[in-house]
Amino acid sequence: EYGKLTDECGIYKGMKVEEARKKIIEDLNATNFIVKQEKTIQNVGIHERCKKPVEFISTDQWFIKVVDFKDKILEKSKDIKWVPDYMEKRFVDWAGNMDWDWVISRQRVFGTPIPFYYCEQCNKIIPAEISELPIDPTVAEKKCPDCGKILSPAGDVCDCWVDSSITPLIISKWLQDKEYFNKTYPSSLRPQGHEIIRTWAFYTIFRCLILTEQIPFDKILVNGMVFGPDGKKMSKSLGNVVEPNEIVVKYGADAVRQWACTFVPGSDTTLIMKDIDYGKRFITKLWNMAKFIEMNLQDYKHNENKEILTQLTPVDKWILAKLDEMIQNTDNALENFNFTIMKDLQNFVWHDVCDNYLELVKYRMYENINKESAQYTLDILLKNLMKLLAPFIPHITEEIEQNFNNESVHSKGGFPEKTGIDKIYLNVEKVVSVIEAIRKFKGDNKLKLSEEISEVKIYRKQDATEAKFIEECIIDIKKAGKVKEVEIFDGNFKVECER
Repeated sequence: EYGKLTDECGIYKGMKVEEARKKIIEDLNATNFIVKQEKTIQNVGIHERCKKPVEFISTDQWFIKVVDFKDKILEKSKDIKWVPDYMEKRFVDWAGNMDWDWVISRQRVFGTPIPFYYCEQCNKIIPAEISELPIDPTVAEKKCPDCGKILSPAGDVCDCWVDSSITPLIISKWLQDKEYFNKTYPSSLRPQGHEIIRTWAFYTIFRCLILTEQIPFDKILVNGMVFGPDGKKMSKSLGNVVEPNEIVVKYGADAVRQWACTFVPGSDTTLIMKDIDYGKRFITKLWNMAKFIEMNLQDYKHNENKEILTQLTPVDKWILAKLDEMIQNTDNALENFNFTIMKDLQNFVWHDVCDNYLELVKYRMYENINKESAQYTLDILLKNLMKLLAPFIPHITEEIEQNFNNESVHSKGGFPEKTGIDKIYLNVEKVVSVIEAIRKFKGDNKLKLSEEISEVKIYRKQDATEAKFIEECIIDIKKAGKVKEVEIFDGNFKVECER
């Protein structure tokens, strides 16, 4: 265990392996016992960190019998839903091909002591009493109940999975509170990495099943590993380790959480700093959006009267229909652990809300035109967006709620409910396309967005649903686009601008 040859090796006692090999060859040469000596190629196991050869030695170890239970484990584990589902095959392959028991002993300084003693006289293993647990046998001396001699303590500690494999039992107060246990066990979800399916997942299912006759959780969500910016596994020897705290200090926890939402369950991912930087910029955008809305709601009291719904403009109904779409999509995504929906939420906030809707209603705030319906819409938007985003970016959403509404977004509870706006108003998107075309024209012609242009010609099909909305939103196009005149013509949709 100290890397040196023992007494059994005679004159080579105390030497390290490489040293002994050289000495043995010297001695064999000195006595002319070597007939032939040549180089050969062989596979040598090396340590993953220091890259030095690993020498295997045979020692006595403690085991838990597992192989006899593998069929039961495989049968009962069929009730567990795996996300993604193909990860179940790793578990099945590992359990099905297992032909050795679980080595639970480790020769380390720290760990949970193995609570066993051994009587060398009687050749018997004697466990500590349940009432004595937890116990360190190397400290608590015991005598053999048969021969009366002092027992030899198990000086090893437990494999870490011995402790972690009963986490579902610990959190559900197994053997402590029966009523609580019956309510909380099995757990609904076990999130974990794919590299420990054969350890944490397997041993948890095994131990909990043997102790309770039930599987420990309903679902297993498997995540991948994070590679360094160079696309390789993070390693100190490669110098590509990025400490999480460094990123959090520089970009903020919510920016890192947004990047984490790009993970696809079960797949490895690479740390891309530009994605985290985008997350930070999104938080700034979200804060500015909330600040603008709050400033324009200072004279507003939320109106629950259904009459206000009749005053909403097509543009108001468009953004609320888009909001309903996001609520539904986010709900579905979270039910399926698809956290990449955060990308859609970012696009909705940045482009649909900030770039388009806010720009379309600013004039109504400043000129007091249909102001109340715009305020109603902004109020609904802000409240629901905070609830939608809270699971992903809890810190900034809490800050916004505390600053603007003196409430905690996390104490309100409940997922946002849809407004029920007719989906037909999603067709108002063509009005947004007109505004985007005007912006592009101004950019291409080096005009400021605030500069007025003389005319915009909009071509649309007469019988199309979009045609009605374009006609109803002429004032929005003029005001938001800074356009003198808007003309509408029959034809395939296109926008022509004149200075």
